[in-house]
Amino acid sequence: ENPLDANHCLAEYQALKMRTGVDKETSITEWNEKQKNVLLDKLENEINQLESCIPCIHRSKNITDLSACMK
Repeated sequence: ENPLDANHCLAEYQALKMRTGVDKETSITEWNEKQKNVLLDKLENEINQLESCIPCIHRSKNITDLSACMK
């Protein structure tokens, strides 16, 4: 319902993105229905992209293979 709560909900997601090197940390400064929907759409797209990489990740034998999966 507010930026503080929204940022709290994203903490684990942000940490995962930082650990995988996918994106730098960001925080929410404006929170309304439009921003909420934009963020949820973005999160859903990123999750779908990661899910599509999972078979490649499972087949990876070394860091080079894994790196190729994340491109």
